[in-house]
Amino acid sequence: MKILITGGGGFIGSSLALALGSTHDIIALDHGRWYSLLERRMPPCVSLVRGDVSDAALLDTLLPGVNIIVHLAGVVGESRCKNDPVKAVMSNVLGTHILLERARRHGIKLFLFGSSYWVYSFYDDRPMPLTESDELRTDSFYGALKASSEREIQDSALPYIIVRLANVYGYGTGVGSLWRALVGKFIRSAFEGKPLTLYGEGSQGLELVHIEDVVNALRALIESKTVRNEIVNIGSGGVHSIRDIAHTVQRLAVTHLGSAAIVLPVPAPPGKIWPDRWLSIEKIKQIVPSFPRVPFEDGVLEVLKKYQEFRPDSWNQLDRSEAGEFTAPKLSVKD
Repeated sequence: MKILITGGGGFIGSSLALALGSTHDIIALDHGRWYSLLERRMPPCVSLVRGDVSDAALLDTLLPGVNIIVHLAGVVGESRCKNDPVKAVMSNVLGTHILLERARRHGIKLFLFGSSYWVYSFYDDRPMPLTESDELRTDSFYGALKASSEREIQDSALPYIIVRLANVYGYGTGVGSLWRALVGKFIRSAFEGKPLTLYGEGSQGLELVHIEDVVNALRALIESKTVRNEIVNIGSGGVHSIRDIAHTVQRLAVTHLGSAAIVLPVPAPPGKIWPDRWLSIEKIKQIVPSFPRVPFEDGVLEVLKKYQEFRPDSWNQLDRSEAGEFTAPKLSVKD
């Protein structure tokens, strides 16, 4: 099959492209800030294309012959969306709209969309675990953007699969949001001899799912002949406390780095809310019976060892935003 992955240069997208590249023809569309690293790791069947998902003319050159679109592009996370709300709306909502329009014109057979557990609600008190049939009570900006895109996809008449992702960790291809997420930050601090800081007692819970499990689930959905017009949660089915995550990194740092990392409690910012919530994974387990396969400590150790083996070329490069610059479409031109 020929597959277009938008956000194909990011953490999840590049990991998926690497996994699929040995059996499918892959076009990875991204702004390309990680391509200097990724082009050394990708198989020949993966084409790394620089561009924006809102570029209708570019999409028209890429989509002929494409069977499936995996849409992972967009500004990720509540804080980043709030920091630049215009960019967030243009990238997440308008970018999805333009991609859907082009997908219809080119007869795409499946549109797989990477959504988030934020669509259910982040602050509202709800029974756990969250199931795919639960009512959406979106109470965040990021969640609202994802929910808006979900609705348009469901109304598009294209065959679709919507995956609602928990927090993804692991090494993958070693690029993108890996180093901004909690596990990556803790490991980076351990290597740099800095304390692993947590708010208060660190009793807040976080659902983490390993990138290998995410990629295996996405591959199964992409290659399925029967799963269509479905919403599927991809998580781990439970939470780890921030304290336990920090102490896991601390223990592994001592064993494998000889570094005595310090766990440092700090006061939480005023108004900080971090409610425990997790996803039901019964549906994805019916599709991938072995899901999930990677134990949490094994996943953390993998990141630590990979970082030890492949230190990033430049922290300045990794510190830059993954989403890149959004290029607004020329709306005066009729498509």
